[in-house]
Amino acid sequence: MSDDLSNLAWQRPTPAQPTVLERPRRITDVCGQEDATRDIQAFLEDALDPARPKLRCRTLLLSGGAGIGKTTIARILGNIALCWNPTEGHQACGTCAICKAFQENPPRGIDDYFEISAAEYSGVHAMSHLVALMRRAPLGRFKVGFADEAHRASRTGKDALLKDLEEPSPYAIYILATTEPDKLGAALLSRCHHVRLRPPSMTDRLHFLRRRCEVGWGLPPETYEPAALERLAVRVGANYRELAAALDRCITAGPLTTDTVDRLFPNPLAACLCSAEALLDNDLSGAISALVEAPGTPDEKRAAMQSLLLGLSLAGVRGVVTPYDPLSDVPLERRQALVARFDARRPQSVSLATYLEDCARFWGASR
Repeated sequence: MSDDLSNLAWQRPTPAQPTVLERPRRITDVCGQEDATRDIQAFLEDALDPARPKLRCRTLLLSGGAGIGKTTIARILGNIALCWNPTEGHQACGTCAICKAFQENPPRGIDDYFEISAAEYSGVHAMSHLVALMRRAPLGRFKVGFADEAHRASRTGKDALLKDLEEPSPYAIYILATTEPDKLGAALLSRCHHVRLRPPSMTDRLHFLRRRCEVGWGLPPETYEPAALERLAVRVGANYRELAAALDRCITAGPLTTDTVDRLFPNPLAACLCSAEALLDNDLSGAISALVEAPGTPDEKRAAMQSLLLGLSLAGVRGVVTPYDPLSDVPLERRQALVARFDARRPQSVSLATYLEDCARFWGASR
């Protein structure tokens, strides 16, 4: 199939549904966060319930890694809270001036919505400024304040926010986003409805890529290689932002084949395999040379070595079948020989699978 697609003159397609290529506009469209979105919808129903003006908690904390939807969810919630004509089930109408303003990136010209990032400005000034804005009376029913990277705020900034949360205004809805919730402190955490967003699994990544490819770009399955999406899902960073950028780059360069993915995102796994074999031969110089000459950044090389060791543990020892095996291109005899050599090196008190997984953790922790 790769040869057939490669021989075709590639023309960059026009997006079939551009909105699919943009940030999701509905909570239910956020990929891979079904449990979290149900929790968020329950919080939203309570927060917007007119029968509960003195709600105990109207502050939502979203935590999770970069690129998995924290800012997107915060803007969706802000849109719903401020929409002029919300539909049943607390959904934004999508047509009023507020909804159209939220379709911009970032939202602009919305009097009752404020967005700051403690990572870009002085934490104390940014957070204190947000709190001051939130204390003013709203033009509508609610005010929504979104603080991204909230853990980066200074202690004074966090204290300013804490004071406002202890005596909340009936119209104020705070949304905090962070990659490190423990740095917020126990006092702030106790006053937030904390929702943890999970990193995308391999199944989530493939679903996201297929939907973006087929629905967003309008590419039918016969015009691209499914294996190309599998390689992207493994090689590109494990968040939706990086996956989207990588897929769009491949489609622009086209055709969407494994050859295109290999050209744009070379895999250091083969070099890592040579490096591991050299280490087992006590050839430190050869191991270092293989890693130095491998394509990719140091982080990508570490991730590839982790993937190699975990792949040996899961598929070669534990017999676990995964959606995508990063070692599928390595001949079986070579894989078995590598597993046997690791087995000969391991301490007798540790199982082979545990030994390989410990080695993988070592590579993940090394800097």
